[in-house]
Amino acid sequence: FEIIIPGITTTLRITLVSFVISIFLGLIAGLGRVSRNFVLRNLAITYVEFVRGVPIVVLILMIAFVLVPIASRAIGFANNAIPQEVRFIVALSLIYGAFIAEIFRAGVESVPKGQMEAGRSLGLTHAQTMRAIILPQAIRTVLPALGNDFIALLKDSALATLLGVRDLTQSARLYTGRTFRFDEAFLVLTFLYLSMTLVLSLLVQYLQRRLGRG
Repeated sequence: FEIIIPGITTTLRITLVSFVISIFLGLIAGLGRVSRNFVLRNLAITYVEFVRGVPIVVLILMIAFVLVPIASRAIGFANNAIPQEVRFIVALSLIYGAFIAEIFRAGVESVPKGQMEAGRSLGLTHAQTMRAIILPQAIRTVLPALGNDFIALLKDSALATLLGVRDLTQSARLYTGRTFRFDEAFLVLTFLYLSMTLVLSLLVQYLQRRLGRG
């Protein structure tokens, strides 16, 4: 525990930052999926389908070692100036942004079409109706699904070990490489992840009950 637990700070930081960014990306892409603009809609569809069609490990490696270096050179940064943790956060945010986009799309489409027509009949533009009427109802609908994605993102944050980021998983791997005490290290690692996901699952269930009563 003393060796592995310090990695929990990195794990939680990666999870929280990636989730916030992915919600922002997912909202934009989700609105793009239901947009009447041909270009925006097809860009959003391409992004979502590309991410969903490639294994997550391959995407992480491609983004961290191909796209991030290309972007860094384009803006004048040295490739080695970007930490591996930042690369992984970028990769995880882009990946989960596509999954969350589908959640927002489903939420928007679950709102009855009459709501949009009512807003337009009051003199609101399409964007104003979406912001003031459609999105508040959609967000309430998708909150439980977002909670489930947050749990999935926490578990997938363990893939940071692919880039050598010293999170919980990498801390356990380093410990076993030094001591060869695989049983203790990976049992502790399993216990820590299970504890975090169970707590988050209970919070999501509580949220679902509250929304159900509402």
